[in-house]
Amino acid sequence: MDVPEETRLRHKRDFIQFLENIYMDEIKALVQNKRHRLIVNVSDIHTHFRESESSSRILKNPIEYMQSFCDAATEATRNIDPKYLKEGEQVLVGFEGHFVSRRVTPRELLSEFIGSLVCVEGIVTKCSLVRPKVVKSVHFCPSTGEFTNREYRDITSHAGLPTGSVYPTRVITCLLNLPLLLEGMPVPEILDINMMMVGDPSVAKSQLLRAIMNIAPLAISTTGRGSSGVGLTAAVTSDQETGERRLEAGAMVLADKGIVCIDEFDKMNDQDRVAIHEVMEQQTVTIAKAGIHASLNARCSVVAAANPIYGTYDRSLTPTKNIGLPDSLLSRFDLLFIVLDQMDAGIDSMISEHVLRMHRYQNDRGEAGPDGNLPYGREEDGESEVFVKYNRMLHGKKKKRGQTNEKTLTIKFLKKYIHYAKHRIQPELTDEASERIAEAYADLRNAGSDTKTGGTLPITARTLETIIRLATAHAKLKLSRKVTKTDAEAALKLMNFAIYHQELTEMDEREQEERQREQSEQERTPSAHRGNPENVSANVESETADPMDVDEPPSEQFSGTVSAARIESFERVFGQHMRTNRLDDISIADIETVVNNNGVGASRYSADEIMALLEKLQDDNKVMISDGKVHII
Repeated sequence: MDVPEETRLRHKRDFIQFLENIYMDEIKALVQNKRHRLIVNVSDIHTHFRESESSSRILKNPIEYMQSFCDAATEATRNIDPKYLKEGEQVLVGFEGHFVSRRVTPRELLSEFIGSLVCVEGIVTKCSLVRPKVVKSVHFCPSTGEFTNREYRDITSHAGLPTGSVYPTRVITCLLNLPLLLEGMPVPEILDINMMMVGDPSVAKSQLLRAIMNIAPLAISTTGRGSSGVGLTAAVTSDQETGERRLEAGAMVLADKGIVCIDEFDKMNDQDRVAIHEVMEQQTVTIAKAGIHASLNARCSVVAAANPIYGTYDRSLTPTKNIGLPDSLLSRFDLLFIVLDQMDAGIDSMISEHVLRMHRYQNDRGEAGPDGNLPYGREEDGESEVFVKYNRMLHGKKKKRGQTNEKTLTIKFLKKYIHYAKHRIQPELTDEASERIAEAYADLRNAGSDTKTGGTLPITARTLETIIRLATAHAKLKLSRKVTKTDAEAALKLMNFAIYHQELTEMDEREQEERQREQSEQERTPSAHRGNPENVSANVESETADPMDVDEPPSEQFSGTVSAARIESFERVFGQHMRTNRLDDISIADIETVVNNNGVGASRYSADEIMALLEKLQDDNKVMISDGKVHII
């Protein structure tokens, strides 16, 4: 229905007066809450337009008044905040309240209500997607240098008669050259790293996947036997009621900008594995089924765990024969690690002690964990501790002085650090790093066929991209803005470990050394202890002694106690020196000079006492000791 301009302006003036008298507070709240719909009560309309017939005509013929009402609400909003609405935006009007006879059910919705305003009550059993509708198009013609715009209206539009939906063909021919403008734009890089672990059963491959699920902000877990190709990518399904075709996203699409953990990767069917080739290479999922053509983003990293083809790893065969996967799939994995069940007494002792501590330890929440964090729990914003506080039940006995005192990062700090490094740091590749990567790639190609047992991954052009991604990730880990030669060397070291399975070589060398050691001991024992059986029995007893988890006091460790006054004096002098000189780190030798020459007096601090006090500060997460230096946290 086309309403005359004079009538529309008259209705607009009436609605502006109505809004200024009753709904100014609601319009201010609309602006504050950044909404674009004003809800008006029907009772207020009846009260304000009681003397005229407008109150009843609004319900019977709303098309005549709706556009004017929306224009009035838009103008009232612009009077409050001129910058709130962009050009072309308007405030829409909705109605609520008592509709009396016009409140009907779907069964009572008859032909007499066509074109009028009604309130329908019912239960929504299904809601379809909001389909986009073109309301205005702007076209540019390069030959004339002019812009052409056109508005489109259908039968539901309030202003004007319905128009056609055909675009101007003469202007569209000029838009076909638009892709030429994108020719010089940089192609987005694939920065996600795919990794696969192949190894013996019971080597904690699934536990590593669970740890990744706990640390990654977005991670989806699945298994090879319980997943299909369409379940990982996308599926086209049909609605049972309407019969319409629709897309359902799979695990890799849902994990966009995240991680997909696939356990039992070797149990997947070959057809299902082929479905993830495009995701791992192009990071997209292309669907062309049942009249649906779509390309979905799947920018995710794949971390897979699989068992060898024979159940356990056969060291007499090459890695390729043990893995049993095609090269087309293996080349899409950046890293492939062979995890073996090593029969070593020292390693078995460490694993058993760790597992037993995990079963004995329980945090305050009743859950086992390295730092008391529940997996998938809600995290609170604010400062978080960097290192995990020492707990003997969880971490075992402390190491002696002189040994490396390893610190464990908390999961909260690790999540924040990874998020900051991944999203805030965008390093650039330097010339020296590029030259080193090019040389290393050529060497890998030449040495690929010369290895004794063969590599775990085929050396292709994807390997070159892998080295670049690993070097970039190493630079991000250091929060560096440039990828240097050092980052390239670290990436190549990791690649050599993953490709040439150095773990096998180390195990062979270790076994050979043990055989030589046993043989030399057997040769040396008869001659050294032939005439002294007591020495033989003493050596046997010392070798069979069980070094259980007993905290023996180290000989070099400071054994005395430090008084509270000396602790306070040390912290005061040390902190004042760091603040005055604005230092972030200081050597331990300089600390000894500072605390003994700055007003402490005759009671000097010994080296052992200073180390004990520094370790106390380190346990309180105030400082960090590394390479003979103390860093302020």
